[in-house]
Amino acid sequence: MGGSHDIESRHGAGAKTPLEGSFEVLAMRPGLMLRRADVRDCGDNLVRSTLTPGLKLIVLEQGDVELEFGHHHLRLKGPAPGEGLQARLLMLTGPASFMRRAARNHRERSITLTVAPQWLQDGGLIPGGSSPGAVDTWAIQSFLQTHLALHAWTLTPRGVTLAQRIARPPAHEDGVDRLMLESRCLALLGEGLRHVALAAAAGGQSAGTLASRINPRHAARLLDLRARIDAGKVTGPGRLADLTAQTGLGVRALQQGFYALTGSSAVEYLREQRLRAAQRALLNQGVSVAQAAAMAGYSSAANFATAFKRLFGVSPRDVRMHG
Repeated sequence: MGGSHDIESRHGAGAKTPLEGSFEVLAMRPGLMLRRADVRDCGDNLVRSTLTPGLKLIVLEQGDVELEFGHHHLRLKGPAPGEGLQARLLMLTGPASFMRRAARNHRERSITLTVAPQWLQDGGLIPGGSSPGAVDTWAIQSFLQTHLALHAWTLTPRGVTLAQRIARPPAHEDGVDRLMLESRCLALLGEGLRHVALAAAAGGQSAGTLASRINPRHAARLLDLRARIDAGKVTGPGRLADLTAQTGLGVRALQQGFYALTGSSAVEYLREQRLRAAQRALLNQGVSVAQAAAMAGYSSAANFATAFKRLFGVSPRDVRMHG
């Protein structure tokens, strides 16, 4: 992630190291590095370092930690029940100071993906690359050329699944698993950059290729639909005709625009969010599987169980019984 780290730690009784748990840094290929942490702070820890240039994608799934990147002071917290999982993109075009502060017994589960400038250039994401025409999105290029540019967004259901799978490797990771890991990291990075461009489009700025697929007049309606879905405020069966009627958009504008925003169709996004709400109800409210199925819009508990297991890898009955 950077140069050498200076660590100040006030250990608790019996503690011999600043951190305990699982911490690994994987160099997946030149210019693409993943840091995975599932750790407990054994003392009141303060880490200082100087970071090298690159793009960072940060997802804190659990924890409450203070971070400083240059002039940015961030207080990152894992999501409360019912809240969406947040991610952040941070661009460093030059060296930057870094600080992490966490209290004793603080638990953190996080992932940080670091992409080197040369990797971004070779991919055509910033001018000077070997494929300068591959991506002509002005908003993305502007972001990637601005030191300490920062962008935060709420992960889509697909993004949440990607982040969770990245953070939880299989017990025995083989070459195919590493290939899948890299593809998930790149997909998560793509969601973040897509959101940078959409945010610019929604603000009335030119956003190159993405804006050509999303009319800026539609962006506000698409963002509003996503916000209402995330808040559980979209009622009814959730058919495509229902969503077009609620947004006032045509089928093509809704389908193309919502996919550009989230990487999923509007109907699929709604289905996944309802399944996630049902999962939370099973975990936290003790509802029955039949009640959870109804919450998610399924009249058949069997169909609900199939969709649930496809998304989460476990049956709703097992979630209810074992958490």
